[in-house]
Amino acid sequence: MLQVKKWGLYILTSMCLIAMMVCVICDYAITKTLTWSLIVLLSLIAGWLVLVPFFIARSKVIKKSLIVISIITIPYLAGLSAILKLQLILSMGSSIAGLSIATAWGIYGVFVKYQKRIFLAFALSLFIVIPLACGITHITAYFVESVPMDFISDLFHIITTLVLSGACLMVDLVRLHRANIRKGQTEL
Repeated sequence: MLQVKKWGLYILTSMCLIAMMVCVICDYAITKTLTWSLIVLLSLIAGWLVLVPFFIARSKVIKKSLIVISIITIPYLAGLSAILKLQLILSMGSSIAGLSIATAWGIYGVFVKYQKRIFLAFALSLFIVIPLACGITHITAYFVESVPMDFISDLFHIITTLVLSGACLMVDLVRLHRANIRKGQTEL
């Protein structure tokens, strides 16, 4: 398995390097300068860094990838903001990214705690997602003045998420009840 991961990392790295070279060559050939290829380079480097833990970590791969995502997101947004000369990417993007990363860690924690009860983990994760959806709507409205506050959209997201979460809770309760019945039958 280690050999497969090692070769996977070599292939991923080679593909990223080839993509970088092709983009730089095409961008320079077309514009005689580097414009859009810088965005591609930055994105490929960030993507490569996020995927590396899948190939080199022996355990807790998702946790290590989340750590990398948590560390790299703000520098990535800062680089993107500098390349595009748009401060909004860093200011609004870092606010949304912070909220999204906190949500991702919360969901990760729920799935770690409730590994055996997957539907309960899904239900709790959906509860965690509610503030994320509302937060993104309100952060966007704050930073982009042409976007109005949309309480109807928030209400729709909340109701939809609560219904899905309730369905997951019901499935979890049915499965738990069946497991208790089987457990009771085996004790007799």
